Amino acid sequence: MRPRNTSPGAASGRENRLAGAASPCLLQHARDPVDEAWRVPHFEKMLCDQAGLSTVYLEAYPAAGRERFAATAREIFSYVLRDLRAP
Repeated sequence: MRPRNTSPGAASGRENRLAGAASPCLLQHARDPVDEAWRVPHFEKMLCDQAGLSTVYLEAYPAAGRERFAATAREIFSYVLRDLRAP
């Protein structure tokens, strides 16, 4: 495992990647995991993905001081409660 690069330029690069990771249309990240035929979503996987991503944004917010990271975490929580909750 490589040592973490803590230079200001490296931190800025990580922040830029985080800032661009969220889908602005759906307020969720990356792909929607589905079954082999690409029909039925695996909500438990989607929920797990969102939980991991929200943790990253919550930890990045105080480290970087960017309000957008906190807002993205809130958007993830809203998405999970709205769309991934059992009826």
